[in-house]
Amino acid sequence: MVKKIFTVVLLAIFSLTAAHAGDDGDLGLWANVEVQKKIMKGLSASVSGEIRTADAFNLMDRWSLEAGVSYRINKYLKTELDYVFIDKFNDWRLTDKGNVISKYWSPRHRIMFSVTGQVKVKRVEFSLRERYQYTYRMGKNVDKFDADSREQIDDEEVSSKSKSVLRSRLQVAWNIKKSGFEPYAFYELYNNMNSGFAWDKMRYAVGTDYKISKQHSVGVFYYYIKSNDKEEERGNIIGVSYKLSL
Repeated sequence: MVKKIFTVVLLAIFSLTAAHAGDDGDLGLWANVEVQKKIMKGLSASVSGEIRTADAFNLMDRWSLEAGVSYRINKYLKTELDYVFIDKFNDWRLTDKGNVISKYWSPRHRIMFSVTGQVKVKRVEFSLRERYQYTYRMGKNVDKFDADSREQIDDEEVSSKSKSVLRSRLQVAWNIKKSGFEPYAFYELYNNMNSGFAWDKMRYAVGTDYKISKQHSVGVFYYYIKSNDKEEERGNIIGVSYKLSL
């Protein structure tokens, strides 16, 4: 019965991703490496690095470094606190006056606090994660050119910006007995707290983790992302991950 429930949920979310996959031609690749260390009972620390591409893998979209701690209160409840440094690429663009802004990298700082509730039914785990996310984009001056003469003119000032988001993720995962595989599916909704909790982004996902050994695991996943924010990624994402547990 549990396996049937898992299969139905997995197929439903996969159907949603497939239905939306043609809405946006963008295709990206995400690659993540994480090292996790258990400090004491219930308390762990981790560091990770990630790169993301866009435009059918032809464009480096961003890279990031993350450090965090997690504490498991009991078997049903876990908390996490993370800091992320992000450097995001911005391509050439036209201003409202028709001038050209050169491509540039935009650094930003992010803090996240999460609370995750989990319950297991045999080998299937259902979880709901609520995550508060605060991002600060640093301001900078960017080269600006006249669109006709191509001569450089006064710099364009990209102002600093902050954004608070509440991310709600509902996930189901199945730990397949004696296989090392743990397939999962989730739906995540981003609500922009700066705009009265209007939805900002939706993420549909299917994937699986595979435990190579007690310390090493790898994963693959597919995301479909729908976003109202032009600065955020959207479209179809293929991802790979590696995790080392110490």
